[in-house]
Amino acid sequence: MPTSPRGRSARSSCSRFSAASSATSVTSAYFRGPDTSGTPEPAWLKERLASGDRSAVLSAAALAGEHSLCVEALELFISIYGAEAGNLALKAVAVGGVYVGGGIAPKIRARLLDGGFVGAFRDKGRFAPLMESIPVYLALNPRVPLLGAALVAAEMHRAGFAVPSRGTTTTP
Repeated sequence: MPTSPRGRSARSSCSRFSAASSATSVTSAYFRGPDTSGTPEPAWLKERLASGDRSAVLSAAALAGEHSLCVEALELFISIYGAEAGNLALKAVAVGGVYVGGGIAPKIRARLLDGGFVGAFRDKGRFAPLMESIPVYLALNPRVPLLGAALVAAEMHRAGFAVPSRGTTTTP
């Protein structure tokens, strides 16, 4: 099982994984981990965290290389992000490709492109050759997932699929 640079397990339950909260949780564990004495947050970081979005502050500090634990936490986050994206691609047999979208991915683009994300995405044992054939795209517009859902809904409507109203049921 992979481990973080601090020796912790890199495994994560996908039910506990959401991009925005996980970046903060991973970094918080590095600074105040239950199995270590914990490294105190530097004063400058504590000040920034108190005045802004924790995930954005921690990611910015990591991308700028301002604190080694922020960098390690971002690397672990990217590895978990890539592994879970790979799990979903494998479940769906998404041979046409996977689009990584939303608000966080474009902000950490430089780190996503350095190989950790794709390495974790493809690390699927005997399925690695299949995973290597699946292209991974980074959507830079954070509204792409919403626009894609709207497009699918419009196509379903044009094709005559009935979409039930909220709170109602339909019978075949």
